[in-house]
Amino acid sequence: MRTPPCLLVVDDEPTNVDILRTRLTVQGYDVLTAVDGPSALALATTAQPDLILLDIRLPTMDGLTVCRALKADTTLPFIPIILLTAKTDPREVVAGFDAGADDYLTKPIDHTALVARVQAMLRVKARHDAVDAEAQEQAMQAAQWAAWSRTLEQRLQGQITALERLGGLKEFPAPGLAELVVSPEGAVLFQHQQRVVTVLCCTLQGFAAFVATATPMQVVAVLEAYEAVVGAVLEQGEGTVTQQTDGRVQVVFNAPLACADPAGQVVHMAMALRDQLAPVCADWQAQPYALACGLGIAQGEASVGLWRGVGGLNYAVLGPVTAVAMALSDAAADGQILLTPTVAAAVAGQVATTPVVLHGPRGVLSGGPILQVDTSHER
Repeated sequence: MRTPPCLLVVDDEPTNVDILRTRLTVQGYDVLTAVDGPSALALATTAQPDLILLDIRLPTMDGLTVCRALKADTTLPFIPIILLTAKTDPREVVAGFDAGADDYLTKPIDHTALVARVQAMLRVKARHDAVDAEAQEQAMQAAQWAAWSRTLEQRLQGQITALERLGGLKEFPAPGLAELVVSPEGAVLFQHQQRVVTVLCCTLQGFAAFVATATPMQVVAVLEAYEAVVGAVLEQGEGTVTQQTDGRVQVVFNAPLACADPAGQVVHMAMALRDQLAPVCADWQAQPYALACGLGIAQGEASVGLWRGVGGLNYAVLGPVTAVAMALSDAAADGQILLTPTVAAAVAGQVATTPVVLHGPRGVLSGGPILQVDTSHER
């Protein structure tokens, strides 16, 4: 809406036009005038006023016809229309509302009523304009998000192509792993084999619900903050990222690279992730975004190696150990680190753990006790 608002007065009686123009100009409004239906339509289309005061009784084309034409024109923004009528017949008022009018005034027009109705309709106009502006901004953000997604897809495809030249890997490996792929030992590392692995799963809980209501820019900001912390911590270890999607990151240790103390390394990495993500989650929850970070660690035998899927070769870890780690991260409270008894036993001399009771459906976690890293006795 313009400042000051622009009003269009449509009446075939010059005296009525002069009275309305004078009263409205005193209130600080810009006033345009028309004396018949065709000129009112033309002026409304070109000038697009913020409000129209439209007499019903007009020559050649009555006010109801003009009102219907304006409301049917999808190229025009929302323009409230106040009908001016010399009658108080309820049927004429109903006909005006059926034509699309937003309000009406009866002649002779009371000055106080005129000012009040005009101000009320301009407030409605302002709210409509604000909603339209927000919708346009969201549409623009959606277009930017689509363009960003296309650019990201192109960049990822280029990275995938480069990694495929090093043996078909499509995930970002641990430092030094890429060099091993092209070394003589690399072929052995990526053969199918049974290995005891330790799996860490870090889940951004509430992410799916957040994406459903947040703007694209909010989603991007959350992912950038989350992945910046997770990526920096993971670079310090010897794990291989095997899943990274929808706020979930899964890292496997002891395959394909052997680790001297995979359980100890994983638990300490989880503790670092918890500490680094704590202030980030606190900022999200203060905004408020219903987001939290849960961590789960499991250890067990799995089939590992390169597997050919729909999109090409991937390094995969197949076995219940990955499902258990994922279920633990989903069940964990914000900042909680859940682990299986096998992992707890492996780190008994390094980190204190305590049993924990999980509520609700257990699923893959129903087979044994669950423990958590004891934050009150960390050493």
